[in-house]
This record gives sequence, C-alpha cells and structure tokens, in this order.
Amino acid sequence: MAFMIILKNQKYRLALILSPLIALYGFAPIYIFTEIDIAESVVSYIGLAIMIFIFWLANIGLFQTKMSTSLKYAVSYSSILASQVISFFILPFSYYFANNPNSYYLYIILSTVVCNSIILLLIHASALNQAKITTEKELGELRLQHSEAQIKNLLQQLQPHFLFNTLSILKSLISENPSEAEDYTVRLSEFLRYSVQSSSRELVTLTEELDFVKDFLALQEKRFGNSMTYSIELPQHLMSTRIPIFALQTLVENAMKHNRFTEKKTLHIEIKFENGRVRVSNNKLPKAIKRPSGTGLANLNQRYQLTLGKSLEIIETDREFTVFIELLAA
Repeated sequence: MAFMIILKNQKYRLALILSPLIALYGFAPIYIFTEIDIAESVVSYIGLAIMIFIFWLANIGLFQTKMSTSLKYAVSYSSILASQVISFFILPFSYYFANNPNSYYLYIILSTVVCNSIILLLIHASALNQAKITTEKELGELRLQHSEAQIKNLLQQLQPHFLFNTLSILKSLISENPSEAEDYTVRLSEFLRYSVQSSSRELVTLTEELDFVKDFLALQEKRFGNSMTYSIELPQHLMSTRIPIFALQTLVENAMKHNRFTEKKTLHIEIKFENGRVRVSNNKLPKAIKRPSGTGLANLNQRYQLTLGKSLEIIETDREFTVFIELLAA
C-alpha cells in the first residue's frame, strides 16, 4: 500500500528514481580514490542510496509545513549535516574517512550539501510545476463556469424579449391562420424545451443543435418574413458528432442582430459542410450603429478554446462574415 502511494505521488516517484543516481554521484569518488573492496562498496552504496531517499522524504515532509521557505532550507541543511556525523559511525566506509580526515571529511560534507541542494531544487521545481498545473486547471474551470454563467445570463435576457415577439406573432396567427399557429406553437415549445433542458450541458450532438436552430429560424422567419432567408446543407453522417451547446444558434443570432435587413436587402444565412468543418456565413448589411460588442461570439470562442484547445476561425470581408466550427467525434 505504501509503495503504491509512492508511485502515485510525483515527488515520491522522483525520490525513488533519483536517489540511486544521486548516491552514485556521491559514492563514485570514494570508490575510485580509496581501497574499499567490492562487498563493502556495494553495502556502502546501498546505505548511501537509502540515506538519500530518507533525505528526500524528510525534505518532502518539510516542504509541506507552513514554515517560511528560508526556514525550511535552514532546517533541511542543518538536519542533513547533523545526520552526517551519525553516518560516519555506521557506514562501512567511515574507516577510510577516519584515516584521511582532512580531505575525505571535507569531501563528504561538500557532497552532502550538493546532494541535498539537488534534492531541494527538484522538490521546489516539482512543487512549482504542480502549482502551475493546479492553477491552470482552476483557471480553466473558472473560465468554463464564467462561460456557462454568461450563457444563462444571455438566455435570461433574451427570453422575455423573445417571448414577447413570438407570442405577439402567435396571437395574430391564431386569428389569421389557425393551422399555421399550431405549427408555430409546436416549434416554440420545442425551442423553449431545448433552451431550458440543454442549458446545463456543455456539448450536444449536431442533430440536436441543428433541430434547435431550425426551430429558431422558423420562428424568426414568421417575424421577419421575406427579409431573411437561410439554407442548411450538412451531410447525414455528421449528425452524431458533437458541438458546444448554442454554437450554431449564437452565430445565426449574431447575423440577425448585427445586420439591418429588409425585403429589398435580404439577409441570407448559410450553414454548410466545408473542408471538414461546419461553415456558417452571412452577407453583410451592417447597421449604422457603434461597433458591436461581440460578446456572444467571444463567449463561443472561449468555450471552443476550453473544449478543443484552439480558437474559431473567423473570416470577415466587406461583403461576408464567416465562421468555421470544428466538430468533435461522437
């Protein structure tokens, strides 16, 4: 059980792997410049490796305390040097240091300091790396939560205004064309059902998002009449792929929000498959207002960065606005 805990923890794995290597660095000069035999050298090397592994464990525990960094380093070096005094009496090669106190005693002290410094640097680097990973993970989660909150906030802002318009249209249809009013009511209920039930999901299938967009466009078509047209050409084999929730709807809504269109100047929205991606484009009929904030598009782009690790490709010319959407495998 203890061994499994060591293997799962990055710092303990480093200690287990690098202790024999650091021990080899520390013991090599002793073996080369003294007359220690093979049996004693093996025992001494193993003892040194175990001692260095103990150094690792002690330093790992030390760095988990709430002491200041400078105090941690001071305690670490003091403890290691004190341990060396004890080690000279129990390790087999202490005899050789006793016979050569001036040179070898200084070497073992310096070697211990260097080995401990290496251990401290590796532990510190591991801690910094782990902190970076944790920070990036938390930042990603915060961004995702912020993204989801923005979606919900946009829906809350949209629904009252949207419902007012759609209910006004429904009221007129009931008196003018009851059968068309029935179809309109079904689409409106499906649109609202998807908005409420799917808003907590990060990804949906392309067919789910496409049905939602078709309902949205059909409702808007009743509102704007012949001033808006659209075409959708997506192959059937893509329908099981996944896409961020409200991705297509955001782009379609942006096209309607940021353009001024009439029956004489028709807005056309096109959704098609091109070069392995979904291409959503519209002709530009910009409103004579201040530059749009682009909050919806920025929100969608941020969600794509979190989900796929890359940004949307946006191409804008004088006549057309185009966004390419990557699809995720089912």
